[in-house]
Amino acid sequence: MQRVLSADKAKAFGAYYTDRAIAEFIVRWAVRDRADLLLDPSSGGGVFLEAALAHLDRLGGQAQEQVFGVELDPHVH
Repeated sequence: MQRVLSADKAKAFGAYYTDRAIAEFIVRWAVRDRADLLLDPSSGGGVFLEAALAHLDRLGGQAQEQVFGVELDPHVH
């Protein structure tokens, strides 16, 4: 899922790519109930989305229906 922008494009978009371990820690801290929803308004490479899907699966939630992400740059997948 993660595709990194060139340095110039990243700077123009204000992009910052979070390390997977940090994203997993933040998701575990923020998502505490299996009914919680997660919206990443600047999903970039998707590390927060992936971490939320896995965490909600462990909690017994319906992860595919509870995790949402948006990315402005059409070249990031």
